[in-house]
Amino acid sequence: MKSTDFFEEAATDEESGDRWLGSDLTKALRFYQKAYKEYQQALANSSDLDIQYNIARLVYHVYSTYIETELLEDLNTDDFLFGDTVVKPLDQIMNTHEQSMNGRESMDLSYNLGLVYIDVLETSQLSDDNVDVLQIYQKGQELFKNLINTQINQLRSFINDLSKIDNDHSSSNEDPQSVTEAVTEEVLQPNDVFDTIVSGYKLIQAFLGNITSIADIPSFQQVVGDFSLFLESIVGEFLNSFTESTNTQSQYLSSVTNNQIIDYQITKAFISSLISQSFTEINNFWDVVPPSAERFMSQSDAVQAIMDRNDDNDSTLWSGLTLITQTLKKAQDDLSERRKTTVEGLGKLNEQYAQVLIQRADIDVQRGLLPLPQAQNSKEVLMKNARTFLTSAMRIANSSGGLRERAIEKAGRNKKKLESVARMCILDKKDEDQIMEIMGSVGPREITKVLKLDYYSALN
Repeated sequence: MKSTDFFEEAATDEESGDRWLGSDLTKALRFYQKAYKEYQQALANSSDLDIQYNIARLVYHVYSTYIETELLEDLNTDDFLFGDTVVKPLDQIMNTHEQSMNGRESMDLSYNLGLVYIDVLETSQLSDDNVDVLQIYQKGQELFKNLINTQINQLRSFINDLSKIDNDHSSSNEDPQSVTEAVTEEVLQPNDVFDTIVSGYKLIQAFLGNITSIADIPSFQQVVGDFSLFLESIVGEFLNSFTESTNTQSQYLSSVTNNQIIDYQITKAFISSLISQSFTEINNFWDVVPPSAERFMSQSDAVQAIMDRNDDNDSTLWSGLTLITQTLKKAQDDLSERRKTTVEGLGKLNEQYAQVLIQRADIDVQRGLLPLPQAQNSKEVLMKNARTFLTSAMRIANSSGGLRERAIEKAGRNKKKLESVARMCILDKKDEDQIMEIMGSVGPREITKVLKLDYYSALN
């Protein structure tokens, strides 16, 4: 078979994997593995950038879908995942993308590599791996800066062409519909460029997330200063000219959506929070973001990030944890209302709702263990609250997402159910036999994960 034959077979099998994601995660992964092997066979006799790009994109897609979500551990893959597989660790995925670039220009590949850099910086916060976060950030910064400049130049060129076409057709009194027909569909749009700009901000957020003490803040700020100014110098143009309310050429140019703007606002607020010395200083950053579950969950994460790096006393910790649970309550209320009217994506919404309830349980466990009079006086109530939250999380996670629920949504809900049950087993001091009876063979694995959290380990 020729390289092109292997490539076509791989593309077909990858599409089959995408379709099976809706109903069978194992079968989808089987097709992804088959596609990966075929792409490798295609690459054996060719250095075509399309093949290299597809391999890099596929392994990152599998990572994001199966590894990052921890869904792979619940699947039976022994009969097809062996040897060189499509399942790769993040550092190898980064290397695959960098090798595929190798001096060549590809906006899609560049953008994906930028997302990989963000993931590497985010995971470095949670692992003991010796990751050079400064080097990764600097590579990501250079990549996004070049990519954004390229995209903006292409967009401006397209807008200039639009103006010429529009003027030519206006002077000849032709039907405006012909202007639309003259515009190719495969062009870079303002919302695409805005996504890249926001990803640049997310790179900064991921890097700042590696601050481990207040003393580190000035040096981290200095590193991101120039890139922050670069992003600020261009984001205003998109907010002033290409939003749904300001785009005067919306028949030709796709507008920056309200959801994109909110994502930008949340990211900016998070960045400002990470360079604050105390969580008490950050409310003003978040007040500009419209209220939503996503905003309140991110805001609580920002408070937690500041608390994790600061050497706060117990009284300050109590205040911070109380602020987090109050913020999560707002997220819970928003999700509760949205569940009443959501049909499409209800399974994902239930997963998100269960996650908020689990976080509230975790916060009350932490509050109950603090060596403070108010904590000890409230300990029994706080532990009871934690059990109530976990019971609710189990119920929500067990709720079907309806007939349109995809397999990946169902698997995500099941993950939250297991996390809730494992925590409840620890709170109720279940022994190994009882855990096996309640949770089955996955029990020890899930219990081990939860016990990595110091506050649950203290209860064991």
